Amino acid sequence: PGGSILFYAECPSGAGIQSFEDYVWRYRDEFEMQAALQREFVVGGHKAYWVARLGRKYQVHLVSGLDGEFVRRCHFQSVSPERHEAVLESLLQETGQDARVAVIPYSGFTLPVQHEFAEVT
Repeated sequence: PGGSILFYAECPSGAGIQSFEDYVWRYRDEFEMQAALQREFVVGGHKAYWVARLGRKYQVHLVSGLDGEFVRRCHFQSVSPERHEAVLESLLQETGQDARVAVIPYSGFTLPVQHEFAEVT
C-alpha cells in the first residue's frame, strides 16, 4: 500500500444513494462494512466498503463540497477547494522527482489500465 490520491468530486447532490451514506455513518471501517455485507448485501453499502478500503490503503485527499466529518468517516482527508493547489504542491514535494501523476477526467466513466508510465516533464 502507498501513494496519494488527490480526488476532485464536487458532489453537489451529496454522496450518492442513501444506503452509501448510511454505511459511512453506521460502520467505523471496511471490516465492519464487510461483515455487514456478508450478512446482507446492500447496494450502496458495497461502494462504501470499497471507498473505506481505498482510504485505508492510500492517502486520499478529497476536494469536495461534502461535509468534512463525512469525508473523514470515508477515511479520506477533506480538502477545501481554496486549498487544493497547496495540497497538490505538498504531495508533489513529498513524493519528489519520482512522482507519477495521472489526470483522469470523467473518472466515473473511465477504467484506467496501466501498461507503463510516461515521463512527465
